[in-house]
Amino acid sequence: MKLITQLLVLFGFVLPNGYEEDKAKLVNIYRELLKVEETLKKGQINSKVIDKLNALGYPIYQIYSKYKYTKERSEIDLKLYAYSKKLYKHYFFVKRSIFPKFVMMDAKRNKLPVCNVEVKGKEKKHLIVRIQHPENDEEIREVYEGTQLFFADRLGFESIDFRRCKE
Repeated sequence: MKLITQLLVLFGFVLPNGYEEDKAKLVNIYRELLKVEETLKKGQINSKVIDKLNALGYPIYQIYSKYKYTKERSEIDLKLYAYSKKLYKHYFFVKRSIFPKFVMMDAKRNKLPVCNVEVKGKEKKHLIVRIQHPENDEEIREVYEGTQLFFADRLGFESIDFRRCKE
């Protein structure tokens, strides 16, 4: 019986203990992430959708770190690590794509001189904030502290560029 199980595991028909559970979790999280992303693309940003998006991050991170720090890595470990890493990157991609809307909401609420906020790049890692006077350091500091821009590095943004408003 043990030999049959080992052969089934070897050929990929059955996964060893815990792997099937983790794979099922990743598939479910991916489906939920696609639903949330579709809702966000429709422009329906509300607290329920954001809470749902935020709730997806921790389970992905748990599986990602579980397989990242495994000492003896089998082929299945590497596959699940690759899937979880790809899903984790996609999760942050979705979060980076909606981040400018939150910065604009904060700027309007705090009456800051922000004209537009946008993301650039293939992986949306460059944030461009358009303000009225980008040469004024005091205005930049006010915008940075009055919005959620100080969280940008946690979402994987590589740079924040302050530029003059387009006329």
